[in-house]
Amino acid sequence: MSIVTSLGFDGFMYATTSFIPKPHNEARMYVFTTLPRDWVIRYDQLAYVECDPRVLYSFESSLPLSGPSD
Repeated sequence: MSIVTSLGFDGFMYATTSFIPKPHNEARMYVFTTLPRDWVIRYDQLAYVECDPRVLYSFESSLPLSGPSD
């Protein structure tokens, strides 16, 4: 059992970027996660970072965001 699951979460992700992600802007992201590699690859290939409400929230607050996994 990992620390993440022992705290009652399905996964953990921490990401940082050198630019604010915008459509057609190739920003470099650094991601640390316990989520499956296939999910991370799909998220990147489909550019979900550009429309993910959790990402938008992170620009408004430095507090951790937790909730149900999708």
